Amino acid sequence: MEQNEAKRHHYIPQFILRNFTDENGQLTYWDINQNKLEKRNPSSVFMNWHMYRDEENHEENPTQIESLLSVF
Repeated sequence: MEQNEAKRHHYIPQFILRNFTDENGQLTYWDINQNKLEKRNPSSVFMNWHMYRDEENHEENPTQIESLLSVF
């Protein structure tokens, strides 16, 4: 795994999440595990670590899917 490759893979893209931020760039987020409402940065929500990493089908470039999706 390379040092500078994408690790946070968002299933709701950040460009969409930014439309729901307040004047400080924060989202209102319901943390279901803690059962409370919080303010969060869009980069830290609606994502999984290495979700689009595919070493089986793309051994030479396991983050190819994330790279292609980042264009949008």
